Amino acid sequence: MKSNKNSSKIITKAYLKRELSKLATKEELSKLATKEELSKLATKEELSKLATKEELKSLERRINFRFDNFKEEVDENAKKYRDQILTRLDGVMNELETRRDERDLETHQYSELKDQVDDHEKRIARIETSST
Repeated sequence: MKSNKNSSKIITKAYLKRELSKLATKEELSKLATKEELSKLATKEELSKLATKEELKSLERRINFRFDNFKEEVDENAKKYRDQILTRLDGVMNELETRRDERDLETHQYSELKDQVDDHEKRIARIETSST
């Protein structure tokens, strides 16, 4: 009976292959981090000094709020300066329109005077030819 107890503890080649196949291979072990690589990782204390997602979201909200306020201020200033520019431009455009109207009137007056002068020259020429 003693031999029965020992027979259950015998390691067979199949059993050994099966158990060894469960262990990591050299290739698999080479992909693991080394002690040196692990020492370069951040510690819990170092990680605790970093911002959390909530802190980053809070910062983002504050930045967006400030940006929106800045954007509104820039828009208000732009409107104010645009209004000032357009108001001054109105004066310039009115002056330009007045001068254009004056030029049109002067052109018309010049045309009438030229017609009168041409008519007078014709009449003078007739009078001169008839008196000689």
